[in-house]
Amino acid sequence: MSGSRADRQRAVARPGAVVRRAGRSGRALDHFAGPEGRAADRLTAPVALRTAAGRAAVLLARGVPREARAVAGPAVALLRRGATWPKATGLVPVAVEAALACGDRAFAEGLAAEAEQGLRGLDAPAAEAELELVRGLLLLDAEPGSAAERFAAARRAWRSVGRPYDAARAA
Repeated sequence: MSGSRADRQRAVARPGAVVRRAGRSGRALDHFAGPEGRAADRLTAPVALRTAAGRAAVLLARGVPREARAVAGPAVALLRRGATWPKATGLVPVAVEAALACGDRAFAEGLAAEAEQGLRGLDAPAAEAELELVRGLLLLDAEPGSAAERFAAARRAWRSVGRPYDAARAA
C-alpha cells in the first residue's frame, strides 16, 4: 500500500468504522482487532483513538460496557497525554457512555470537563459536536428534556460539518 504512514493507518481503521455503521458488529471487531488494530503502539494517536472508539462502541452495542470501558481506558490515557481534544475521534462520547453504563458518573463528568477545557478557544466543530452529545448523555437520566436539546444541538453540529451518520446517531 502506498502513501504516507498516516494514510495507511487510516485505511486500516476505516473498514472497521464502515462495517460498524452498517450494523455488522462482529465484522467490525474483526477489523478493529486485526493485526493492525492490536498494534496500537505503532498507530498515530488519532488512528489509535478512532480504533479504540470503534471497538468500544461495538462492545457497548453488544451490552458489555465493562469490556467497552476496558478498551476505552488506555485510549483515554493516550488522549490526555497527547492533548488531542480537537480531534473528533468518537472516543470521548463512547468513553462517557461506557463509564455511565458502569455506574461511574464521576469519571464521565470529569472526562467531559477535561474535553470542554481542552477545546476552549479552539475552532473544532466536530469535537464540539461530540461534546454536545456527551452533555446529552450526562443529562439523559435526570433531565431528559435538556438531554434532547443537547442531542439536537449535536445533530445540527454534525450536519454543519457534513457528517450525516453522526447526525443520525445523535438524533
